[in-house]
Amino acid sequence: MKKYFFIIILLTVTINAQNWNPIITTSINVSNVTYIENHADKDGIHIVTLDNNNDIKYYLIDTYGSTIRSSTISTNGDYPNIVGDENAVFIIYREGSYIRVKRTTDAGASWSQRHAQSIGSNPCSGIDAAIDYRGIHVVWSIGDANGYNMETNYKRFDDQHNDWFDFYTVTNYAGGYGTSPTVSLSPDRVHVGYNSVDFTNEEYTYDGNEMSRTKYNNNWQTQQIIALNESGRGKIFTASSKLYDFYYDFVPGMGQFHSDLYFRNRSYGSSNWSSSTLLESFSDVTILLSVCETADGTIHTYTASGSVKERIIINGSVSSSSDISNTGYWINALSAISTNNDVFVSWSIGNSIYLKMRQYDGNPSKPQNLSAIFSGTHPVLTWSSNMEPDIQSYKIYKIIEGETGWTHVATVSSSTTQWIDNDVSQPGKFDPIYTIDYKIKAVDQSNNESVYSDVIKITGTTNTLWKQNINATEADGIKTYELFSNFPNPFNPTTQITYQIPKSEFVNLVVYNNLGQLVSTLVNEIKEKGRYTVEFNTASSGLPSGMYIYKITAGKYHASGKMLLMK
Repeated sequence: MKKYFFIIILLTVTINAQNWNPIITTSINVSNVTYIENHADKDGIHIVTLDNNNDIKYYLIDTYGSTIRSSTISTNGDYPNIVGDENAVFIIYREGSYIRVKRTTDAGASWSQRHAQSIGSNPCSGIDAAIDYRGIHVVWSIGDANGYNMETNYKRFDDQHNDWFDFYTVTNYAGGYGTSPTVSLSPDRVHVGYNSVDFTNEEYTYDGNEMSRTKYNNNWQTQQIIALNESGRGKIFTASSKLYDFYYDFVPGMGQFHSDLYFRNRSYGSSNWSSSTLLESFSDVTILLSVCETADGTIHTYTASGSVKERIIINGSVSSSSDISNTGYWINALSAISTNNDVFVSWSIGNSIYLKMRQYDGNPSKPQNLSAIFSGTHPVLTWSSNMEPDIQSYKIYKIIEGETGWTHVATVSSSTTQWIDNDVSQPGKFDPIYTIDYKIKAVDQSNNESVYSDVIKITGTTNTLWKQNINATEADGIKTYELFSNFPNPFNPTTQITYQIPKSEFVNLVVYNNLGQLVSTLVNEIKEKGRYTVEFNTASSGLPSGMYIYKITAGKYHASGKMLLMK
């Protein structure tokens, strides 16, 4: 696309490096690409491109920029969008007289064609899509055979039923026209933004009304004028607390005509928009800005202005501005997407045939849905995968009733979302029962750690306390005689018996069967003050299943316990 209304000034800029990983040059050839769009999830960064030949291509790359796989989606397409949820990724695009939807449930390894929506063959000025639990919300503008009398339309694709529902002409009011539509979602609402002119051109050299219309529950509300006669193109965006609209105001002039980029915002339930805030002067209207929000409520905007420029919006005000690239060349295409606290920005530039990418690397999000159930003998912890593509591992922590602090007990790869605690078992009839708490953290490739997950509890018996008792054999701390419960119990073929004595004594520790017959002498000697553990091993004894009694005599101290051999 021609960008002839700028004066190019080449200068060195300082790249904001805080939390930004280095710029990556991928192996994706974008020499003739005119549009890119990103989606990021646990499988990687999903990228869709459109080139001068109307080829729509898909790429999956990891956070190091390596291509995992690629495929051609269409050889005669336009206006591609890519969206996804926890179950699938979708590419929505125009092909001929249809809006088509392709779906992958295996990270792009295979694609299925979903039901298409007929829109006719007349000129189109844009398609946009957004996804939530209700489905994929799609808007498009289409005119007459000459590209005039543009109308903006809405329809929802329900993947579960593989069909389209709720068609509505957003510009169905008197004198209503709409071009360059965008769509964004908030709870119970669908927000559509569009320009009021009835035609379009590639340079957007006109000033129409910047418009929005909202579907609240099942009712379309009255359209709103956001900016009167001030917009050539815009983008609507829902943040966590407010609705934003970004629009390009065309400024005419001999040899100096250009567009300035502004934004306004309002509360979801309000009809009152804020006053205009200038985001960027001499902004490139032919490359629509990218906007995303991180989990902390920060809005990140990205524009193509000789470099990729980031501006941060907090509470409706621009708080900072920085260049995340210092190319000094025209940006040909640009896209950014956030996943929790991470942002992934991709762009193509005039001096390279390969796609560039950079990651804002925030802390991982809090792991969700941690649970534990006994499966067989031991508890199995499970949790949901974090959606960030750069998760490296999960750290698992536990604390057992009676302990004073949490212990990091395991680290597992991000490729798994479960862990078996082999140190905890379902309690037998004679086993001590403890409450065991667990929590986990997510760790990314830069060793950034999330906050802890919610804590879960189970009850069981554990040899961890037994081991702790054995290791805590500080002689000076032992003041009493004690015979501990054996572990495990029931057992086959071995179990451990622990006892302690507060002074030097002759110790006799023996095992009887349920008939009172001696079957094993485990200890029969003088022992110094301390704590001791001995093993009762029935592997070669030929002893049958049943109840056994272990009994200790140490000076005047006598104690016994029961244990069950189960073969």
